[in-house]
Amino acid sequence: LLTLWPTMLRTRMDTQAEAWTRRALPVLLAGIGICVGGALLGIAWLAALGLVGYLAGLGLWGRGLWQPLRAKPITEFAPASVAAALIWLVIGLTWAGWVLLSAPDWQSVREQFGWPAAALGAGFAVQVLSGALSYLLPSVLGGGPAVVRAGQRWFNAGAGFRLVAINGGLVLWFTPGPSWVKVTGSMLALGAAVDHRGLFEILGD
Repeated sequence: LLTLWPTMLRTRMDTQAEAWTRRALPVLLAGIGICVGGALLGIAWLAALGLVGYLAGLGLWGRGLWQPLRAKPITEFAPASVAAALIWLVIGLTWAGWVLLSAPDWQSVREQFGWPAAALGAGFAVQVLSGALSYLLPSVLGGGPAVVRAGQRWFNAGAGFRLVAINGGLVLWFTPGPSWVKVTGSMLALGAAVDHRGLFEILGD
């Protein structure tokens, strides 16, 4: 994302972004090491401390994303999807840290950890992949400028609705409530996330 983010926004990368990333890398690695060490030793608060360190590293690295955003606000689906994914990344990691600190034992951690894991998988991983592919696929599949523009138009069509459907559906799924609300939210998010089949029809034409 260090280089892809400004590319998606069609602007220049922050001149300090690489320096901030180099500073963030040891912090991120230390956070991972402390978190894994705490889990292996069975010390929940130490694992949570590692997550805090990892979030601090993300904050340092994320400084490099701010200047391109100020220079060129989000107007297309791809960067909007990536931005939403990064928000879910912070939510998922924070949620995981809270589970580690609040659970009375490791059995409770295992029982509750599915929720932050789902936030990281469905909220972060799926959306960052969807955003990146939405930008890259029309270009790398070839077919000339007309095909590239057609692919970009298709991915941007209904972008606002799709983003609201995906993220709103996830929020409904995570919010305590009746089972039908959770099912509706999950189906809404899933349907909006996977409905990219029209791209291949465009490329075929």
